[in-house]
Amino acid sequence: MALIKSYLISNAVASAGLEFQLKLKYKLPMESRTVYQVYKTYIDKKVVYVGWAGGEFKNGKVSLSLIGNVVLDVLNSLPVESDNSILKIQEVVAGPTPTKVKVKKALKSAPRNSKILFVGELSDELKGEIESLNVKGIIEI
Repeated sequence: MALIKSYLISNAVASAGLEFQLKLKYKLPMESRTVYQVYKTYIDKKVVYVGWAGGEFKNGKVSLSLIGNVVLDVLNSLPVESDNSILKIQEVVAGPTPTKVKVKKALKSAPRNSKILFVGELSDELKGEIESLNVKGIIEI
């Protein structure tokens, strides 16, 4: 059975333009530091970088919320040894298969040092499902 451990990446940053849009929309102080749902995740001994974003798939295309776009930007800009072309966007929806099983399957099939953006409705059906990543703490990379 695969063991999953994740760590929130506290120093991951978004581009200045998206950060500005986000703070403006949510009336956050411009000088505040924002931490995004971007994780360094270990599945057994393999590392995969994971983002958790709000959004949905419509007609085969991903439609992200503003925060989802920011998380995608942050995930893409992580300074890691990874080929940025290895980015998978994985929809996660509630259903008969538990979210934890879906997440584990996606992580197991991902190449080492790749990036996965899990996309779903975070405010309703997937609220609290981030525990699928088994978050253990906070790191800087």
